[in-house]
Amino acid sequence: MRHAITGLLLAATASPAFAQSAFLMPEVPRYFYLQGDYVEDAELEGNVGSTDGDGYGGSLWVPLSARSFFTADYRTVDNDQGDLDELAFGVGLHGPITPMLDAYGTLNFDRLELAFGGNDFDANGFGARAGLRAFLVDERVELFGEGQYSDYGDADIGGGAEVDVEGRFLTAGVVVNLTPAVALHAEYRTGTYELDFQGTTDVDRDDVTLGVRVYLD
Repeated sequence: MRHAITGLLLAATASPAFAQSAFLMPEVPRYFYLQGDYVEDAELEGNVGSTDGDGYGGSLWVPLSARSFFTADYRTVDNDQGDLDELAFGVGLHGPITPMLDAYGTLNFDRLELAFGGNDFDANGFGARAGLRAFLVDERVELFGEGQYSDYGDADIGGGAEVDVEGRFLTAGVVVNLTPAVALHAEYRTGTYELDFQGTTDVDRDDVTLGVRVYLD
């Protein structure tokens, strides 16, 4: 992830669009954008084995008022044990800590489909996210960090059996604004799915994601 972020920063800051003195960013923070992502590497590891794959995803953030917004996220990953699909949408609030640092939080509906270790988990639940967005270099570079907790409830694994699924994740990344309308995005996500069925089993997950963001304001 360090190499991906370093390469992104070097490529973006060397571009003609970034170097133009007339480059003016709209007022930050911006909570109105559409983002497309390529999941370059997604690893799952548990006591029944490990696997990795790649996939794609997307995010939409839409302001509802000066301090509230709607968010929707989708991600799908293919690996040799099946698919991992995530869908989340919800509402959030944000506010400034300093003029260049913003905090936000959301409440979400979360859906998870996970194939791993010979089982398919399919569950719906609710979650919360909280994060910080810091703006640097005349607002052209954004660093962000986010924590996520999801309680997916009971997932049906067949034969009348159910497993309780929870997820806890941390995400860190960077956004480089090439123009006032277009940005590049890179992030690293790490965390654990906790599966509670006749004992607790942890499935660790690590993702590296690269993407393009288009601002809609």
